[in-house]
Amino acid sequence: MSKLIPSFLKSGRRQKRRAYQYDPLPCKDSLRILSLKPVEGWGPLVVTLEIVQGQAMRERLANTRALSYVWGDSDRTEIIICNERTLKITSNLRKALEAIRDPNDEISVWADAVCINQEDLLERGHQIKLMTQIYSGAGEVLVWLGSDAGHDGSQAFQAVQILATDPLSGDNLVRDAQGGVTIQLLNKIIRCPWFHRMWTIQELGLAKSATLIWDESRTSWANLTHAFMTLERVLSKKNMERWGLDVGRLTTLYQWQSPTKRQTFLELLDMSTKQKTSDPRDRVFALLSHPSAQVQETANGPVIPLMEADYTMPETEVYTEIAANIIISTKRLDVLSYKHINAASYWRDHNDGLPSWAPYWTFASNARSYDVPKCLLRCHQVFHAAGLDRFSCWNGEVTKSTGRDQSGVPASSQRSLRVKAAVVGNIEIVYRQMWDTNSTPQDQLEAFEKMTARMERLKTISEEACYCMYRAASTCLWMNSQDLKVEWMAYWQGVWNSLPASTHGYEKTVDYAEKARRFFVTDTGYIGLCPEIAQTGDEVCILQGGRVPYVIRQFGVGEWELIGECYVSGTMHGEFVERTEGNGVEWEARTLV
Repeated sequence: MSKLIPSFLKSGRRQKRRAYQYDPLPCKDSLRILSLKPVEGWGPLVVTLEIVQGQAMRERLANTRALSYVWGDSDRTEIIICNERTLKITSNLRKALEAIRDPNDEISVWADAVCINQEDLLERGHQIKLMTQIYSGAGEVLVWLGSDAGHDGSQAFQAVQILATDPLSGDNLVRDAQGGVTIQLLNKIIRCPWFHRMWTIQELGLAKSATLIWDESRTSWANLTHAFMTLERVLSKKNMERWGLDVGRLTTLYQWQSPTKRQTFLELLDMSTKQKTSDPRDRVFALLSHPSAQVQETANGPVIPLMEADYTMPETEVYTEIAANIIISTKRLDVLSYKHINAASYWRDHNDGLPSWAPYWTFASNARSYDVPKCLLRCHQVFHAAGLDRFSCWNGEVTKSTGRDQSGVPASSQRSLRVKAAVVGNIEIVYRQMWDTNSTPQDQLEAFEKMTARMERLKTISEEACYCMYRAASTCLWMNSQDLKVEWMAYWQGVWNSLPASTHGYEKTVDYAEKARRFFVTDTGYIGLCPEIAQTGDEVCILQGGRVPYVIRQFGVGEWELIGECYVSGTMHGEFVERTEGNGVEWEARTLV
């Protein structure tokens, strides 16, 4: 027994120890490995930190367990012994280390809170670049789910084992009377805080193999994913959600590992918005190891990440940099569609360096689902408003902008996006939806009648435009006379039914686009759905490299603010560009700031 106790603990005297001080890492290709000392039964947590680099680092990692865990409350800390000095760590990390230490043998562990000097911002940035090597090179990734306060781990993981390895018994387990109990147990697993953490996406996605540890219970990550696949096969994803299973977080994790699910980096950013992080910059940095974050500028050039993790950069600069680099690397303006509507309000009120065209991912993580419109790029239809040929690629530049800060003072460090726009028209009529408290029944009726009058002046009207007016009558006249609403709906349905059928399946698309958007008509007679903050006079345009139209607003000399994406009848599949190209479509320069 005595040989397991470090010499400096044998004396029995309580020694006042100095706090552990980190030595600088000698190079970028180096890291610290934690050696967890063995103790039989209860005993103090004793570790040593050793710096390794180069080939020795890679060899050592093969025998190291990389720990994936939630840091926990930073105010709840405990002291451990590190290299005969004291080191403060969170209570949750201490519990994780106690749970994985071996009573007989020393084991090598990598845990970011200890192995990285968190006070050194430059080191933090450099170590993030090694995350791919660490989690893919580690012999195993250990996932610490936390303490099992409800003592559910053993039973829950037993159900996982059955669902994963015995399909017939798994089917019966879901369908019989115990199915409800099983689902409740599985829900308790994925409601553990670990599943909500931003960094887990990368740490798990890179692992050769991973083991979930919930206090004294263990199961493999492969078993958990197979268990949920069984559930999805038996119940369907919709029914799983109806049972209260939060499958979205699990899907985000196992899609990273799937070779058939190839997300773009932009899609990955969007998928992970509900994950939690204490540092908003990690919404980008935590994903930089994903294959979609690696770009090759030339055919024979090196593969480099979209950006480097740098904790000296402010949050808004990180979001601007990643948006600019996505545009430059893809030659597409898809990133503009992830500019959530209320983020435009944020930009106007708190212009601290974030351009209007860069998504504010921190807002997206806090937004309520009913506040945010559905991204048109996620619609069941694939749009190509700028066409499929020469106008489908962005051909502009990202530059420094004069911009303005909160007080109106020019901000020379702000970046601008230069684009080419084909102007569809300016918003002439826009009216508030039924949920808008600033809208009265009379306001809605007057706006609807103006829209009807404007549409009736057109020489021709499409079936799609008629359906938009039908939906507008249905959703926006709800506070007026029911007879009036029915009358207008019947009128537009009659016009709609009299026209040749469209091939684009617009009904489902309009219904999809309608959430948290407002109907509008342009001075050129186009009808559509725009962001709630759009207003009369805003410009509706198609941008080279953009798959959907956008609403922009001029607010300075030669400068425009992006309001957001929009749905415009008769433009979503390149029709506007095709019609105007024969007449010499004019692509006008616009600078978005």
